[in-house]
Order: sequence, then C-alpha cells, then structure tokens
Amino acid sequence: MRRIKTFLGRVIRDIQRKIVGNQALEDVFHHPLWLADQVMTQQRRDPLPKVYSLPAPEVECIGKGKAHKPYEFGCKVTVATTNTRSPGGQFVTHIDALHGNPHDGHRLKAAVAASEA
Repeated sequence: MRRIKTFLGRVIRDIQRKIVGNQALEDVFHHPLWLADQVMTQQRRDPLPKVYSLPAPEVECIGKGKAHKPYEFGCKVTVATTNTRSPGGQFVTHIDALHGNPHDGHRLKAAVAASEA
C-alpha cells in the first residue's frame, strides 16, 4: 500500500507541475486531482467520506456481516414490483437509491407510499 501511495503522490505532483499556468488544464484536472489527493491522504477514522473508487466516487462500503463476503461496495437500492404476473411480465412500480447505508426497516414505509403513488 505504501508503494501505491508513493507512486500516486509522484503522479499527482508531476501533473500539477505540468499544468501550472494553463488555466484550461487546471480547471479540467481540479476535481480528479482533488479525488486522488483524498485517496492518498485518507485515514482509517477520517470524518470525511472515504473514496473507494476513482471512476465512481459515489460508491459506499456496505458491511454485510457474512463470513464469506463481509463487505460490498456500491449503493443500496429499494425496488418494488407488482405481486402478480401479467402477460408482459412483472412491472417495477418504484425504485430508489439509498445513500448513507440506512437500515432496511426504516425505509419500508417510504417505499410502500411511493409505490402506491
């Protein structure tokens, strides 16, 4: 891990050195360099949200609590479908992305109300 952080630090400094003075490049590289710096400097108990993926920084760590697969990375979703099968198949009546890893039981009322609407 230390080698990766050292390499990433060198790449960040090299890019910053090459784009100095070119405002268009500084604007383009501002967010990616900020993400890479956050990955490099984040600690185990940081109050800032952790970055698990540079291509998809919105990805969250979800603790599963299972021995064979303790963690997953992604985002929780709720999906509500029709109960009976129709000629065209089942229909999705509601879908929602849940950020912040909320408890499943706390979202049930909102999902039922949204699918009824």
